[in-house]
Amino acid sequence: MNVLLLENDAKVGAMLVQLMKRWDMEAVLVPSCETAREVLFETSIDFLVADLVLEDSTSLELIVELRESERFRDLPILMVSGKAGKEEIVKASRAGVDSFLAKPFAAAQLRRKILEIHRLKRRQRQGGQAREMWENRTIRANDVSSAHVIFGEPISSLEELLDPHNRSIKSFLVPAWMAIQKNNEAQTSLNAGYSIEGKTSDILLYVRQEAVLRWVKVIFLSCHCRGHALVIARIIRMNRGKTLSVYLLYDQKGEIPDTQTKTLKKLGIKILKRDRAIEKLDELMALHLRGKSPRKAAAQMQRALAPSAVKDRVMADIETMTDLPQLPQVFEKISQLDRDPKSDLKEWIKVIEVEPMTCAMILRHANSSSMGMQTEITAVDRAVVMLGKNTVSGLVASEAVRKSFTAVEDIGFKLEEFWLHNLAVGYSAHLLSLSVATDSEQTQGETIATAGLDDEAMAVLRAINLPERLELPPDSPCFIAGTMHDIGKGVMVHSYPGLFPMLLEELQEKEWKVPMLTAERTVAGGLTHPVAGEVLMRSWGLADRLGNVVLSHHSPDPDDPLTFLVSVADVVGQVLFPFPAGAAYPLAKAVEEESLTHVMAFLPAGFLDQPLLSTDELVRLIKAIRSRVRQFVDETRHSVM
Repeated sequence: MNVLLLENDAKVGAMLVQLMKRWDMEAVLVPSCETAREVLFETSIDFLVADLVLEDSTSLELIVELRESERFRDLPILMVSGKAGKEEIVKASRAGVDSFLAKPFAAAQLRRKILEIHRLKRRQRQGGQAREMWENRTIRANDVSSAHVIFGEPISSLEELLDPHNRSIKSFLVPAWMAIQKNNEAQTSLNAGYSIEGKTSDILLYVRQEAVLRWVKVIFLSCHCRGHALVIARIIRMNRGKTLSVYLLYDQKGEIPDTQTKTLKKLGIKILKRDRAIEKLDELMALHLRGKSPRKAAAQMQRALAPSAVKDRVMADIETMTDLPQLPQVFEKISQLDRDPKSDLKEWIKVIEVEPMTCAMILRHANSSSMGMQTEITAVDRAVVMLGKNTVSGLVASEAVRKSFTAVEDIGFKLEEFWLHNLAVGYSAHLLSLSVATDSEQTQGETIATAGLDDEAMAVLRAINLPERLELPPDSPCFIAGTMHDIGKGVMVHSYPGLFPMLLEELQEKEWKVPMLTAERTVAGGLTHPVAGEVLMRSWGLADRLGNVVLSHHSPDPDDPLTFLVSVADVVGQVLFPFPAGAAYPLAKAVEEESLTHVMAFLPAGFLDQPLLSTDELVRLIKAIRSRVRQFVDETRHSVM
């Protein structure tokens, strides 16, 4: 602190100078108001200690003059005097003195007074700066048209900012704001702005808008920002790569788990203690606001936003930050057998017999009323033979999905609803893949005639004959693929806690008129359930046909028969068992009205442009198999309870 000491007693002045030196204060001693004016205008002074009575005048005139000037109106001033009465003290107060100290005084009294005034003035100054900073923040994303900084802090009003409990936030934001202003002054064309967001979800939506995509240069995100700061930092980083710097701020050790610190840094997220960040704000703002030439920044942005680059970062993030669910052993073995068309049912039975829960599920399903058996089946081998490989593998896959995400929880996510939708798509894919041959024409394998469908439904399937149109190979794992198609939604809930309720909020805001994939792209950019699902399938060693179905079922290639068939089955699943179950999607109503033109967003991408299946035929297929799919799903649900 630089102190100007206005004292005409040289001995007293010299003593005070020595005292202040011991207190780490640099004191400049002057004997008169005239000299004081010169020092004030030529030197940086933080505090004025003035004796009231001087040899030829009083210091009141100088103080009045200082308070009327813009430069010195907030200068901390302490007046001292040994000859002051009540009237003089009142005059000093009216002139703008912050406090008064009567002579003689102890050294400790003087030091305490100086520090009290200094702290008070600093708080007042910061309060004024905080108000100015808050009033000048950018409120609407559409107003962003120059380099921009986003601060994520647990505040949403000026009152919260000025709350003493949020002193550390104000102590960071005010100098950050000043650092931005310094850069604007240094480069007048910069005109950098800033936003202060109180919820992590708002930050995510902010940076997803095209209007601000190229302008936001850096985000300072407090661990205490309302929401899931670590998750949002990862999502932003995976979408923007190195074109947007993300700093996670913490106040106390332990706010970011040690187990995650290294992996977050590996992903390129910078972690700073708040007080350390304050020391580097000038440097950081200059680096991020003025660091790259516009041409280089644009080229880097283009590369970073390429879908393949985003997908690679999503995969790296999930694999780096998350312990993915393990593949249930029974499904791993069954899937290996299923890939071998020559596998013996005896091998299947051996695998299933060692898993009691799977045995019980297979037996219950085999004994369901729809199978038309007169006597109860009690042997697993007989149940497996009766159900057949496709049904058994699909049931085991369904149970694998359910078991893998048993421990997954988030607001709005219900495992049973997630499982039932996948199961419905599995059964739909299975029915749509069955041969339309009659029993006399085909002696091996399940046909539509053995699937429990009524005559009208079989007539529709025979007329359309989707397997023949698609040239679907007979060994295609349709049931498994359908059951696994949306497994990425479970991965997202597992790996990104707090994201699912944001997706639901987006869907509700859009009045359920868009599918979940659209909400994912709006909220999380390149982090979608097809991409997340492929990561899991790859970790399970199933990245071939099944992995491709998981990745591409919303935009299937007509030349990929398995993925195209599952994409059709997914529409059936959305109609019968939407996820979440309470979703008010318009698809079911559109099917009843037999008009899908206004719900194209819920159909596979490019559906109208492919020659294999029309919307009218799709409606006929849905109506043909829906009652049987619902029956199968209900039976399976009861079989695992």
